[in-house]
Amino acid sequence: ALPEVSSLECRKNEPKKYEKGLLRPDGQAGFNTPTGKIELFSTRCAKFGFDGLPVYKPMMQPDGRFNLRMINGARKPYITHSKTRSDAPYLLELEPCSTITMHPNDASARGLSDGDRVEIFSPFGGPVKANLEVSILVPPGTIDAQYGWKGEEDTQRLVPRQWDPLSGYAPYFEVNVEVKKVGSQK
Repeated sequence: ALPEVSSLECRKNEPKKYEKGLLRPDGQAGFNTPTGKIELFSTRCAKFGFDGLPVYKPMMQPDGRFNLRMINGARKPYITHSKTRSDAPYLLELEPCSTITMHPNDASARGLSDGDRVEIFSPFGGPVKANLEVSILVPPGTIDAQYGWKGEEDTQRLVPRQWDPLSGYAPYFEVNVEVKKVGSQK
């Protein structure tokens, strides 16, 4: 016997749904936008005072003291979400503290080695402590960091609290930092 398929599932794969009024709550033909058309200019954004077209905003450029770009939210294969650390504490045995990854050229230029304990500073906060992994997996001029740690290892303290007005996200990929050695691995 074939499994039953709901009418909603049948409609999901139906061709030309926009012509049949299946995309809009009012049943009218078109797309689920105020104009019923595919909008390259967002009338919803314009209605709330934002630009209707995307506007390019350059990222903060690393300079002076804060000359590394931090990518916050990196993942390890065994810890896929910060919630995992508290729900499955045995995973902390694999990595008991925060770790950042830095390219070998950047580590060498700063006198840092794999396994060093470091402090991270940004124009918005710090210090945040972490263990250093040196790897070619991150590009030169960049560090990656995991979030979800607490206390002195909380990288969220380095990120400005300036939320994007449309997405609601913090600027996790454009924070410039400084990294200094404070000791050997925790």
